[in-house]
Amino acid sequence: MWALAAAGLGALVGLAAAVAGPQMAVAVVVLPLLAWLFLRPDWLPAVLMVTVFSEAVSLGGLTISRVAAPLAIAIVLLRLALVPKQVSFPRKGILVAVGAYSVWAFASLLWTVSPDMSFGSGTTSFALSSLALSLAYFFAIAILVDTEALLRRIIVVLWAMSVASSSPRMWRGGTSARSCSPASRS
Repeated sequence: MWALAAAGLGALVGLAAAVAGPQMAVAVVVLPLLAWLFLRPDWLPAVLMVTVFSEAVSLGGLTISRVAAPLAIAIVLLRLALVPKQVSFPRKGILVAVGAYSVWAFASLLWTVSPDMSFGSGTTSFALSSLALSLAYFFAIAILVDTEALLRRIIVVLWAMSVASSSPRMWRGGTSARSCSPASRS
């Protein structure tokens, strides 16, 4: 059954790419994933971890994290609305530190040298929007990861994505620890 579903999705992606271009092929793959995440929000932190390693991918000029963060917020809010649970953070000091840093960063708009609200790279607005994305990721993971099994899932995804992203460089003969040491340079 799963092989048939994979073949059907593959045919649908191929047809969508041929008829409407690569954006439609991406939509055909992403829309079922979104529906699945709304039904199984416990997988959201693992998917967010994948997006951290997929930052080079962009959809319509937006990086993947700028698309994933608002969806993560929507999924977390829906989860909290449907399954109200007590959200507890083990250490309140972390929330105080995050809150203080965020207030300080947003207050920096008062004395910035680039007060324009453009979101070009290197502007204050871009940096603050990146902070907002980080906060969305932080709260989604902090709220949804409440068991050791979910934490292990994130660690496995982190390991797998680290290996996957570094393997091509190792296969190409990238730098080794020995060639980077000061003793090997002389």
